[in-house]
Amino acid sequence: MKMETSKWKLSVLSNAVDACYKPEILFEDENVLRHIAGEPCVIICNHTQRTKDNYLASSDGLILRYVFQQQDVCSIVAKDILEKPLLRLAAGGCGCIPIDRKSASIDWVHTCVARIREGSSVILFPEGTTLKEKTIDQFKPGFVLLAKMANVPVLPVAINGVYKPFTRGKLKIKIGRPMPLQCGTFTSEAMQAEVARFRQIVGEMYEEICPDNSQNTKQFVEV
Repeated sequence: MKMETSKWKLSVLSNAVDACYKPEILFEDENVLRHIAGEPCVIICNHTQRTKDNYLASSDGLILRYVFQQQDVCSIVAKDILEKPLLRLAAGGCGCIPIDRKSASIDWVHTCVARIREGSSVILFPEGTTLKEKTIDQFKPGFVLLAKMANVPVLPVAINGVYKPFTRGKLKIKIGRPMPLQCGTFTSEAMQAEVARFRQIVGEMYEEICPDNSQNTKQFVEV
C-alpha cells in the first residue's frame, strides 16, 4: 500500500529549511522537476561531510525531500537514523522507507519497485553513511539494482555544505538530468561499471559547487 505523505509536515519542513538554510539549488535542466513529476526515477546523492558538532548531518534526506517537495517522492532512511527523536519527528509523514543497513536483505528494493510503479520517485544515498573526511565514499550497487528492476532512469544530485542554522545560501545543491542505465545485464561487472559511472558523475557535479574547486578535496577515481 502506498504510504501517505503529510502535506502539513512537508509545509513545516519547507518553512524550517527556508528559515535555517535556504539552500541554493542549481539545475542542469530547468525542466527536470516537471519531467520526473510524470516519469519516476531513482534519485541518488552524495552525503555531506560529518563534523563533531554536526548532529544534523543525517538531514541530507530531509533536505532533498525539501528540494523535491512538489514531486511524488519517497526516501530510503536508515532505521537507526529514525531513533533520533528530532529526525524521527521530521521524517514522519514524509514518505520514508526504513532500511536496516546491517541486513543483507533486499526487501527494501521490492518495496521501492512497488512505490515506483505507483508513480513515486525514490531518493537514496549510495554511500550508505556520512563521513568525517571530505571525500565521496564508494557507492553501493543497490541504486543500480533498483533502477534496473524498476526500469527507470537515475537522476544524479550533488550537495555541498554543512548544516549550520541561519547560514542561508551556504548549502548548495546541483540537480543533473535523468540518465538511463547503460548496462544490459545483471552481471557483476556491468553493475559495477554503472556504479563507478554514476559516482564519477556525482563527483564532477560536486566539484562544480565546491567553494574552492581548485583544491583536490574530493577523490572520485575508483581504486
